[in-house]
Amino acid sequence: MLIILVFLIDMNEERMTEKLNILADAAKYDVSCASSGSKRKNENKGLGNASNGICHSYTEDGRCVSLLKILLTNHCIFDCAYCVSRKNNDIKRAAFTVQEVVDLTINFYRRNYIEGLFLSSGIFKDADYTMERLVRVAKKLRTEHNFNGYIHLKSIPGASDELMNEAGLYADRLSVNLEMPTEAGLKLLAPDKNQQDMIKPMGYLKNAIIKHTEEKKLFKKAPHFAPAGQSTQMIIGATPENDSEVLQSANYFYKNFKLKRVYYSGYVPVLADSRLPALNTAVPMVRENRLYQADWLMRFYGFKVNEIVNNAQPHLDLDIDPKLGWAIRNMQAFPVDVNKADLQTVKLHAGEWHTSALFEDVIKVVTDELRAARVLKGLKERISHIGIQRLYAAHLAGMAGEDLNLLGYIRYAFDSPMNIEEDYSNKYVIRVSELVRMVRREKHRMEAFVRFQQLTDGTFYAAVEPDFNVLPLLIRHFKSRYADQKWMIYDIKRKYGIYYDLHNTQFVELDFADLSKPNTVIAAFAENESVYQHLWKNYFNSVNIASRKNTKLHVRHIPKRYWKHLTEKI
Repeated sequence: MLIILVFLIDMNEERMTEKLNILADAAKYDVSCASSGSKRKNENKGLGNASNGICHSYTEDGRCVSLLKILLTNHCIFDCAYCVSRKNNDIKRAAFTVQEVVDLTINFYRRNYIEGLFLSSGIFKDADYTMERLVRVAKKLRTEHNFNGYIHLKSIPGASDELMNEAGLYADRLSVNLEMPTEAGLKLLAPDKNQQDMIKPMGYLKNAIIKHTEEKKLFKKAPHFAPAGQSTQMIIGATPENDSEVLQSANYFYKNFKLKRVYYSGYVPVLADSRLPALNTAVPMVRENRLYQADWLMRFYGFKVNEIVNNAQPHLDLDIDPKLGWAIRNMQAFPVDVNKADLQTVKLHAGEWHTSALFEDVIKVVTDELRAARVLKGLKERISHIGIQRLYAAHLAGMAGEDLNLLGYIRYAFDSPMNIEEDYSNKYVIRVSELVRMVRREKHRMEAFVRFQQLTDGTFYAAVEPDFNVLPLLIRHFKSRYADQKWMIYDIKRKYGIYYDLHNTQFVELDFADLSKPNTVIAAFAENESVYQHLWKNYFNSVNIASRKNTKLHVRHIPKRYWKHLTEKI
């Protein structure tokens, strides 16, 4: 009986691995990876929150891996020339059940692999049949598993308003892909599709988002509705549109449908078709990047499309970025006197520091409590609460010789009659600022790169070796994110960890004297731990696009010193 059970488990893992490989590979060409813009918090002791927007890993082409990005199925009734899932393409077909998607999302999230779920699908039977299943996944995650992580659902053109409304109640973001920048391009490669069928749900979502936003102002407990808004995507390079046409189309949808983002996906030749670029055609990655830069100028700097491209120059210059191109064409506008020019001309945006409860938990040290309290009280009278937090972060760098710089900063704060936090003429202020930046960057990396492994007692354990002593800064993030599970993050380098028992966090020390590999031999792992690690590794490999490989960018995002604790790299 045991042999049969083990065989069935192995068969199920093999089947899930195959499905994941097929349906992740089919979804990887959708470039949307954003997991920010939502304000969904973990206020009910559930799992996760959707207010961070962290990239947990990066593919070998440097793309962010933030969400579990999969298709529900790659069966499709359409025959779009550019799509690997087109009905006449001779490929393996697969479909997840609703429960399988839910299980993958929950277990990947618990291990800190992802921020949430990005779920799309080929259209099987009809639009409503497909959309109903997408909604069921989101509803099950929210209502049965108390999941507060990020959910992005693809809206299926032609689905009913009732299903669209229900989707908005459970998803953080909804999107309808335009697919091609123009209707003529869509007709060329997908003659069975109509752009108006895509525009209709975008109009419904725009109005529904506005309506629910107004209700939220009047009633605090009014339900969320797609709090991260809606987005769309265009494939670039599959059809002959120039950059001016692409940006005019994007501008139209930004203005008329209040989109949060338009994504530009450089066409990756995967299918032979006389209507498409040849299979050996390079992916237009530089053009794609220039379009994003131009998009940024439009959204955040008030540039009009005809200031970036026009009929005389319909394509972006691939050798220089659009803002430099504009400057070269408008030399008469320079130089600019920032003291006299209006805000629109200068576009200076003051930075701001994001705070966190750094003193939520304290490591006790032997000290003179009365004198320390007196010094701290004096500091609080001279620098802001944020300044105190920054000083503490700088202290956690723990770098040799830096204590004198911290002491110099403190003495300068006491000696100066004014607040010294932004006095960058002082060497101590500059150095503290540099230390804070380094520590916060490491904190952010640990929030992304922690990889939990489930133990037999249900605790999720992760080993880390950060450059700086950032564990105290991680407490608030992980306590909020994983309120419903016991977890421990252990700093091997500094030989202490933080443990959460479903109520409180505490600092702990473990004795690894008899263990050669403390990061893997804490206790026996849960029975299914290896299954989910294997599935994650396969997923990570499946979403990589070989033709876009960029090792230099990949290593810049994930320095090699972190690889030994990353499940996908082990």
